[in-house]
Amino acid sequence: MNHNTPLVSIIAVCFNHERFVEETLSSIKNQTYKNIELIIIDDCSTDNSTKVIDEWISKSDFNCQFIKHTVNTKLCKTLNEGANLCKGEYLQFMACDDLLESDKIENQINCFQTLDDNYALIYSDVFIIDDHSKKKEKTFYQRNPFFIAPQGYVYYAQINTQFIKGVSCLFRMNLMREIGLFDEELSFEDVDLYLRLAEKYNFHFYDMPTARWREHDGNMTNSLYVVNSYLISRFLAYRKHVLRGNKTADGVLIKRMENIFLNLYKNGFFYHFDAQFLQHLKLNNNLLYFCYHKKIPYRAFLLIFETKTFIRNFFRYLFTAKKNLPTPQ
Repeated sequence: MNHNTPLVSIIAVCFNHERFVEETLSSIKNQTYKNIELIIIDDCSTDNSTKVIDEWISKSDFNCQFIKHTVNTKLCKTLNEGANLCKGEYLQFMACDDLLESDKIENQINCFQTLDDNYALIYSDVFIIDDHSKKKEKTFYQRNPFFIAPQGYVYYAQINTQFIKGVSCLFRMNLMREIGLFDEELSFEDVDLYLRLAEKYNFHFYDMPTARWREHDGNMTNSLYVVNSYLISRFLAYRKHVLRGNKTADGVLIKRMENIFLNLYKNGFFYHFDAQFLQHLKLNNNLLYFCYHKKIPYRAFLLIFETKTFIRNFFRYLFTAKKNLPTPQ
């Protein structure tokens, strides 16, 4: 271990990643940057992930700590467990189906050495791979040719769109601890974590893909807008950041909360939203509030809304037509 370079802690979280975990761990071992501590946590996988990890550890000769959960504790609590064991100055966390480019840590550590201490993280573009680790044609950002990666103070950009892939990030550990690490009340970490960091600190964009994000049916990303618990987690993450005196941020965040509300309503899930949000909804969309409050099915709400719109437009047409009638001579 080279004590002349800062220690980087890597938390690799596994949940049913039997097919991919060995490749993930090897991408960590093969980093050109060597001052790394690795903490592997299996969150009660139901496949053979733990066996694969044990075999990798026994043959890899790579110093690491392996924690096996007997109960699934969910992602944010698992990440906090790992973070509280970390001794590094910098933090990388990742799922055990993604991969790091061999020079990721080295390049981002070198980049950190050029930045002020108020830079909380460095992020980058990522390659996209399939279940067979084959690269797809376009990187994550190339899929949106109009995207320009923001850097510096990115709070408002982060409110408007979730543009960071977590596996691309290297975090400054002391700033992570200052904001309180991960919120264990949430199902996933990214929305709330990046907003809390971006509100206080700067982000830097490293202009080269540094990791490989695996796109497959098991990605949590694919479930964010259909699984009720994930929708609620996103709602609660945005809810933490509204009504704190920032009207610009509030406008965007409340719109996002309203969209999540509609998705839950479409799913037939009548979540107990807080009174302040419901009061906002009542003032701004009384029909939607009434139908939700009375647990009227979403399709019935659409029918009522369309009927109401038709009647309003019909009487508006009659009024306009009457105004435009020629005056009798």
